[in-house]
Amino acid sequence: MTAGARRFAAHLFVPAFCAVVLAAPRAAWARQATDEAPRFDSSMRLGQKVWVTFADGTQASGRVKELSRTLFGLSQAQSGIRRIDAANVMKIETVDDIGDGIGRGAAVGMLGVGGSAFAVTMLACANEGGSCAGVGLIRFLLFGGIGAAGGAAIGGALDAAFEGRRTLFERRGPVVSLAPIVSRHSKGLGVTIRW
Repeated sequence: MTAGARRFAAHLFVPAFCAVVLAAPRAAWARQATDEAPRFDSSMRLGQKVWVTFADGTQASGRVKELSRTLFGLSQAQSGIRRIDAANVMKIETVDDIGDGIGRGAAVGMLGVGGSAFAVTMLACANEGGSCAGVGLIRFLLFGGIGAAGGAAIGGALDAAFEGRRTLFERRGPVVSLAPIVSRHSKGLGVTIRW
């Protein structure tokens, strides 16, 4: 490996570190489904539009009008306020806001445009035999900022174009798995049940 290539590889640490930090999932982006009863007062807010799937498979949608730890009131046009208990709920979804699309677009734009500017700068310096780490970092930040602005605009527009749903709560039921057991002297069926 030549000295220029070593310097180039050493200077790739900054954009690689930024990529890891920016691409790390955030708590707001990834809410884990849980098997416990939902805590409505921590996962929802008044006025929020939600879709509720009940244990029998039926669904209801509306805006949250009342809220407590294990009950909430759902405003429905045809029946007024419907009070819903945690024991009957299998899944609660809400509208996916555009904030995550803006954040992801900004990260992709910054890393794509800024990383490209940094790489081109470092390759040009490596060919000339100089060290341009400061110039590469400045170009990464400058062009990365421009790329982040463009990426945020595109990510927000794409996210707003599609009405997505984000899961606030999902109760998993039992899962039954069947597997055949076949050997030379016996045959059978293996059953696994998970809750």
